Amino acid sequence: MIMALLASYYFRSPGVNDVITFQAPIQAHLQHPGLGEEDVFIKRVVAKAGDLVQVRNGLLFINGIAQNEDFIAEQPRYTSTLTCVPKDHVYVLGDNRNNSYDSHVWGPLPVKHILGRYVTCCFRPSNS
Repeated sequence: MIMALLASYYFRSPGVNDVITFQAPIQAHLQHPGLGEEDVFIKRVVAKAGDLVQVRNGLLFINGIAQNEDFIAEQPRYTSTLTCVPKDHVYVLGDNRNNSYDSHVWGPLPVKHILGRYVTCCFRPSNS
């Protein structure tokens, strides 16, 4: 059994580089009709409200500055449109950028969809 420990955002807002869990936004449901309301995603927050975001030339740019991302699986092979993150939204990307269904596909995520900040994962062997 795998269990994830989540921390809520009662005391602070989601921050850049937080790994969060969230329910898929309506845009994701429209593009992927097989998604259910119970489906939960886990992604990294890369930008917050007011930030300009774009992926190009294999790099993530936030407010025109290329980000150092030594945690991603590989450099992105796609280009995204320049996006201004609206109020009460964050921009989320998966660490496996080239194989991730995230904000570069369906846009900024409304903060109200966030379930919590991912803290740890524990694996408990089964008794069988």
